[in-house]
Amino acid sequence: FGGCYSQAGVGDGKTLVTMLAAPMLCADRTLLVVPAELREDTWRKFRALQEHWQYLTTIVKSYDFLSNAKNKDFLWEFFRNARRPLLVLDECHEVKNVEESARARRMHEFIYEWRENEDRTGVQTLSVCDMSGSPVNRSINDCVATVWWAVPRSCPLPTEKSDVYQWSRALDEKVKPDERFELGRESCGSRGPAG
Repeated sequence: FGGCYSQAGVGDGKTLVTMLAAPMLCADRTLLVVPAELREDTWRKFRALQEHWQYLTTIVKSYDFLSNAKNKDFLWEFFRNARRPLLVLDECHEVKNVEESARARRMHEFIYEWRENEDRTGVQTLSVCDMSGSPVNRSINDCVATVWWAVPRSCPLPTEKSDVYQWSRALDEKVKPDERFELGRESCGSRGPAG
């Protein structure tokens, strides 16, 4: 089942992908998270597209809603009895900084704990679809968490902190030449760059 990671810009059809992801992934409960300023526009687009497409009910919440301390357990409560939950993060760069952002950390903790339970049971249930027109600003660190959320078993990026650091020293835009790290087979850790 899994999920998807899409680098799609404005007008590339993310709303239609969101509508069709739930029936394609057999989701029984779908949550779409968008920036607050896009919430009403998203509903308007859903209404326009439903003339041509059938879709399952999707609940739309904003990142600001999830940031509110009183909603810290919302994800667990929303997906509590779902057999095939689907979490769609439009403009996923809004939760890219797990180390510095409370809402990103909350999202990461929810997904990580859900995946831990999946590993114990051997059954993957949570699908995550991450979409953004600008997932990476200047560092590979900008997308490591969101890519892993979407495709945890086939993540093409390193997930160990030391490996991510090495990759960032090799790939990031603003690394001084004397600090630039040269990637090679020995430098990628035991997982290697393709996981």
